[in-house]
Amino acid sequence: MTRVTGNMEKQIEKLLNEAIELADLGEAGISSRSIGERIYDSEPELMEQLKPFWMVDRLVWLISRKRRARKRLQRGNAQLVLPGFYGLPQAIFLPDGQRKPLDDANVTQVREHIKMLRARLKPNSRIQLMEAVLKLMQRYSPQHPRITWGEVKKLEFESRTAE
Repeated sequence: MTRVTGNMEKQIEKLLNEAIELADLGEAGISSRSIGERIYDSEPELMEQLKPFWMVDRLVWLISRKRRARKRLQRGNAQLVLPGFYGLPQAIFLPDGQRKPLDDANVTQVREHIKMLRARLKPNSRIQLMEAVLKLMQRYSPQHPRITWGEVKKLEFESRTAE
């Protein structure tokens, strides 16, 4: 029960195309929800077959959302903004095309991101801000080579509140 079969996909595709075409020919401004409800009501057998697949897909989506939200809360530093570091992106791009949450990025990844920014953009405040992040991270990296921006922020807050 992992995926919808090829035959089912063809049925769905045909059904959707027909329903949309009919809706667009007929009533003006019929909503996608209304079209979906009509399809659901008109094809009970197909809908019954699809339920387990679509319910699992929806559950996977909900679980993924909850996990991401929990991870943000567990980090506990999502709201931490150091003075002078306002407007940082939540995620950075890496050379392999991946996005990484800035709080989880290490010195090497921040450096790679800055190189990419310099290659694409003229010098600007965004690049300067990321260079300031890198500079602060480099202060901690000799003792902690794999330190992340989130960890640097925590250490900085601790040192600033201890003063």
